[in-house]
Amino acid sequence: DYQPQVEIISGRIVGMEALVRWNHPTRGRLMPADFISVTERTGAIKALGRWVLDQSCRQMKYWRDEGIAPPTIAVNISATQFKIDQEFEKEFAEILAKWDLPASDIELELTESVLLEVTLEHRVFLEHLRQSGLRISIDGFGTGYSSLDCLRNHQVNRLKIAKKFIDGVPSNSGDVAITRATLGLAREFGIDVVAEGVETAEQAAFLVSLGCKYAQGYYFGRAAPADG
Repeated sequence: DYQPQVEIISGRIVGMEALVRWNHPTRGRLMPADFISVTERTGAIKALGRWVLDQSCRQMKYWRDEGIAPPTIAVNISATQFKIDQEFEKEFAEILAKWDLPASDIELELTESVLLEVTLEHRVFLEHLRQSGLRISIDGFGTGYSSLDCLRNHQVNRLKIAKKFIDGVPSNSGDVAITRATLGLAREFGIDVVAEGVETAEQAAFLVSLGCKYAQGYYFGRAAPADG
């Protein structure tokens, strides 16, 4: 499935996030929380991650050929996948070549916990990917234990404010303070921000008043299968 990321004021689509689902033969449609941990324990996450990236690039290529492509497509990378897939950089290049796409079409979403544990080798390969044009975002910013370290040690393109904080906007003063502080940090570092989980017009309007330009969530569009 794919969920749009939009410019709040205009509604213009500025990206898509690829979200994996499993149509289980007996349990029906399963969300990532129902099966990702199993794939991580068994090591199947590497094959699943490669498939998701390949399918995302296939879809982006289709949209490009149809003239309706979003600027980028975001793909989540789990901590386990990042640690065990030593050939990720090579495989990523092969998939891009297969679908004739530039690296700048793809945005990798990594959580703070992933970035906190990166080795020097991983940091070098992330920098190689970034220099090739690939975009990197921190998913669920503010939910980890090392937000400032992540910004200091890694050159990223985007922060995503976690839904748990957006849920409390604008009524919860603590969530408002965290959201405002995150936006301020992003401005200082010259980084874009996307607010996750926006579900109401009130939330969207308040985010705009705080200077947040981009968001995703049910208010703008639910995740849905692509037509191509």
